[in-house]
Amino acid sequence: MKDAQLGLPHITEQDALDLLSYLYVVRYMDVPGNINKGAQLYDSKGCVQCHTLNEDRKTLGPDLGQLSAETPIVWAQRMWNHGQAMESIMAEKHVVWPTFRNQEMLDLLAFLQKSSSGTRREAGLLPATPSQGKALFTEKGCSSCHAVGSEGARTGPDLGPRGETTPSIVEFAGLMWNHSPQMWTQMEKKGISRPQFEEREMADLIAYLYLVRYLEPVGRVDVGTEVFHEKHCSNCHGANGHGGREGPNLARRQSYYAAELAYTIWSHGPEMYRRMREKNIPWPSLNEKEIVDLIAFLNSL
Repeated sequence: MKDAQLGLPHITEQDALDLLSYLYVVRYMDVPGNINKGAQLYDSKGCVQCHTLNEDRKTLGPDLGQLSAETPIVWAQRMWNHGQAMESIMAEKHVVWPTFRNQEMLDLLAFLQKSSSGTRREAGLLPATPSQGKALFTEKGCSSCHAVGSEGARTGPDLGPRGETTPSIVEFAGLMWNHSPQMWTQMEKKGISRPQFEEREMADLIAYLYLVRYLEPVGRVDVGTEVFHEKHCSNCHGANGHGGREGPNLARRQSYYAAELAYTIWSHGPEMYRRMREKNIPWPSLNEKEIVDLIAFLNSL
């Protein structure tokens, strides 16, 4: 920005919170898939063996040209609800369960949407209630295998706050599809019936999982202490974070969270950078986990 002669815009703490909220919600939406790549996947993943696209011939699966799955949430719901039947048919035909990587599910859905003559909705998303999704997480048996933070079982992965990027809705559908056989095996072992979802129920469940991912993960104070020293924060803010010759007392704030930290660094970053250059201290680089642990340390002061 300095090289481009751009002034540093002033932002408030609320501005930082709003901006990060927006950037998080953007992940809820999907970028358009590649229709041509989707057409190739339709063949290579074996969809064509059981399905037609607006063709007048009998097949084992439904005509996907009549599919009304123009919204990612409905797509996730249909894939889950029909997964058991598809698994049985594929086993009979000795067809390997296909998996999807990166943008492949987006590309496949883009191709099917382009080829579909089914009903179209005006809106691409369905209204959702996270509190209903939380109830469904238990009612549908998800909590029998998955934890959300400290709540739930540990057979499957924790679906609560983590350092990794939150998947988009279609990526979420792809993850459910890829792991469906393993999930169903575990459900059979536990004597859990495979739940079915209405469209609104799937919307509520996804909204709930997005909400808990928005809540910040809890870091480790001991690791955050190491980060505080390794990244040279203690050079200016004191060995215990209570202030030094160059930096203020970091224990004065009641609590720290990501948006507040972003605001502080943005507002005071230029002055911090100037002083660090004077002391020949390199500007630190932190990954997501280090930031989470550092915030845990700051909140312990």
